[in-house]
Amino acid sequence: MKNSLYFFKWPLVLLLVGFMIRVIGSMIKILHWLNADNILIAGTLLMVVSIAWLIIKLISFKKQSS
Repeated sequence: MKNSLYFFKWPLVLLLVGFMIRVIGSMIKILHWLNADNILIAGTLLMVVSIAWLIIKLISFKKQSS
């Protein structure tokens, strides 16, 4: 029997990667380096895509009866 979180593995990984990119972008923005805005936008877009993917997975998730 697989763990029920296994079904959500990749959207959660993508959410964490997007969060990490946003944190790095925030640090770069504090240091006033170039392209910090682009990194923040990329991290935010990854998070939005992963949240939408999670919502779709939650809607289509059917619990297995044992």
